Amino acid sequence: MCVDVSQPTFYQGEGKLVTKVTMEHIRGLLVGAGLASHTEIDAIVSGLDSFARNPSTIMSIACTFQVCLRRPA
Repeated sequence: MCVDVSQPTFYQGEGKLVTKVTMEHIRGLLVGAGLASHTEIDAIVSGLDSFARNPSTIMSIACTFQVCLRRPA
């Protein structure tokens, strides 16, 4: 058995936009549940975009766990 953990981290490129894109995709759910307004989501998306486009920032996403098992021969 093996277990690997990966923490995807980006200092440039499209990977830095994952949180912004995620927020854009869950906008309807958040607004529909009354957790945020469209104006609040717009501000969050704008802030995430500014953060991601700053060349001195690093963005990471959730840890990814990989487990593999091998059957005995």
